[in-house]
Amino acid sequence: MSTVDDRPKRGGQRTLAASGRPATTRMPRMARRSGLIRAVGLCAGAIFWLVGAAPAGAADWTSRRAAQREVDTLPLLAAMGIGVAIAVFAVIAFLQMTRKARRAGVQGEEEREDERSAEAEERLPEEDDGRKPESGEEESDSSGVTDPDYTIPLPVAQEPPEAAAPARAGMPSVWGVEGEFTGSGFLVSNRWLTMGRDASQCGVIFRGAAGEISRKHCSLRFEESRGLFLLEDHASSNGTFLSGGERLLPGVIYELPPGERFALSGSKHWFEVQI
Repeated sequence: MSTVDDRPKRGGQRTLAASGRPATTRMPRMARRSGLIRAVGLCAGAIFWLVGAAPAGAADWTSRRAAQREVDTLPLLAAMGIGVAIAVFAVIAFLQMTRKARRAGVQGEEEREDERSAEAEERLPEEDDGRKPESGEEESDSSGVTDPDYTIPLPVAQEPPEAAAPARAGMPSVWGVEGEFTGSGFLVSNRWLTMGRDASQCGVIFRGAAGEISRKHCSLRFEESRGLFLLEDHASSNGTFLSGGERLLPGVIYELPPGERFALSGSKHWFEVQI
């Protein structure tokens, strides 16, 4: 088979060469180089596009993630806002209820006070029925002020204790026979002569060391009309006893004839009444 030799000769003519391969037209060298450059450019462009698209895609993904997070936080913020609103409403309602309760308590107290005032007015004596005051009764003066229908009782002033005066011959007296007042005599009149440890209540005062004697132990007075002595125990702790050993009942008055003896706190302090 004949082939064409496309290479130019020195004389400018093309020659036909015979060979066993089919005849083909060879690509010029410049065409091959331009094709290679074009392929390299396409590859570089693809690489540049991939490199530039990757950061852009990452940024887009980051922005979408942030937006998703913002969307996810919206329900949480809404729930928190609703909770705060409910708490504020509850506080306001509690304050209003407390204020209403206080007002109700004040009104109730005022109503009770009015009821007590009405009851007090009902208890007051009725108005005068028009009768004239009897003799001894005071009439109202020209100013219209009347005397009160009741009086406030004053506390009863206690009589001071009978002072223990020394005994005199021929006068009713009590003598110490045994104990702290042995050999001492005191005058007994128609007023009560009290024995004990309290100086504010007693005329015959025992010393503080006499713990067996009560603060106000017993009292003695003389009844001149019958010539007898009267003895009374004031609920003493250790009692008051007659010469026969009988213990006086508290608050009961016992009659003692002249020459009779009695003891305070058993048999430690003995006394004898004489005329």
